[in-house]
Amino acid sequence: MTKNNHQTFKRGQLEIDPALILRHKYTMNCVKKMSPRPDVYIVDLPKKTGDIFLDIVLKSGYAEEGEKEFGTGHLLEHYLISSLWDDMRRNNIEANAEISLEMTKHYVKIRNIKELKNLKLFLKNIFKPDFSNENIFKKEKKAITNELAVKIASFHERIDAAAEKERFKGKCRYARDRKTQLKSILNKSLKDLEKYHGEFYTENNVFFLVSGYKISKKVTRQIVEGIKNIDLHKKPADKKTCDFSCAYSNFKIKKIKEKISKQILLALSFPGLTVKNSYKERFLSRIIGRLLSATQEGIMAEVRDLGIYDVRYEEATLKKAGYIGFGTALEKKQLDGFLKLFSGKIKELKIKGVEERKLKKIVADMKKSSRRSFENNNERAEWVAYDLAVYGRVITPTDDWRILDSVKNEDVKKWARKILDRKKMNVIIVGDKIKNISNQKIRGALFT
Repeated sequence: MTKNNHQTFKRGQLEIDPALILRHKYTMNCVKKMSPRPDVYIVDLPKKTGDIFLDIVLKSGYAEEGEKEFGTGHLLEHYLISSLWDDMRRNNIEANAEISLEMTKHYVKIRNIKELKNLKLFLKNIFKPDFSNENIFKKEKKAITNELAVKIASFHERIDAAAEKERFKGKCRYARDRKTQLKSILNKSLKDLEKYHGEFYTENNVFFLVSGYKISKKVTRQIVEGIKNIDLHKKPADKKTCDFSCAYSNFKIKKIKEKISKQILLALSFPGLTVKNSYKERFLSRIIGRLLSATQEGIMAEVRDLGIYDVRYEEATLKKAGYIGFGTALEKKQLDGFLKLFSGKIKELKIKGVEERKLKKIVADMKKSSRRSFENNNERAEWVAYDLAVYGRVITPTDDWRILDSVKNEDVKKWARKILDRKKMNVIIVGDKIKNISNQKIRGALFT
């Protein structure tokens, strides 16, 4: 017997739809808050594992760093983990750290209950570090210098940095380049690391994520008590809350000379969303991204008729700004045809929207992707950490599905008219012999 296209089972006279069971599973408390200040969350992982993971999450990253601080967080997370190396080798501790624009994480893996003693060692090293080891400091400064040098030399890094610089006006912290970061790090001292630690590793900026499969109450209590015993810094009275703004540039054509193949790289970007936008608006942007990509359900399938293989969509959604972008590789003779096709499809999307059949297929795929991510141990932990850091609450797949189910074609049309503003489009062209590509011709292809 079927119901709503899902197979159902009978228990006595009660018919149970697996889709409802699945929804119930995600509305259960898979995330529990155990302790306020410091905030500790227990995450129940979906797949059986004997490992327990602890994430220390800072709700700050590069973007919260002023010009003089820029890069200090990166150097500090290197220093803290490197200071643990001897103990890590001796006790078989698996730990690491990473920093991004708006979040910093330190994480450790505990393989069994006997290794809980390693947790105390890890926490002590992160929150009560010794800032006197010049050898480790110099070694990690050199390691980061090499790491950044490799990134600066990377073709894709250079292109991304150039595109971000054009997308935002003025000194936006989302568009600072690697060279500036490297210069800042080279001037840092251990005193700078200690000062940064006191300003950012504070009880209002840190929370803890303990992830595992059906962790016992006894183990949970041991971990939470160990965390509660940490004496976290208070927010310094003279430390100002990060306050900066990013303004978007208007229509712009930027040509970047790079010796690549006979093809050229083309990137088209629009001002995007911030985390303050509603989740429905974020989903609408992703739906539009799918439609304007060379996907099976998209509306750009004709790019193959032009001899172009693919159109990729990407987005960045941050606290202060964001962008959506489309990229492809093509020959110079194909540029005019592609731009006319892309511009025409934008017009079509704003006026007609999308066929119901295609919209249903995209929504179904997005719901499937959401469920698959939440059913993966690593992705669930990352999902929870991000949501807590950015929104202060966890948005489950059930929430996603409810929003996606409400999306109509009229929503797509309205959002396309708002987000795809050609007057604020950036056109980035990368290649070797591109000087003779006419700006006037590009404008003509996009605005006729």
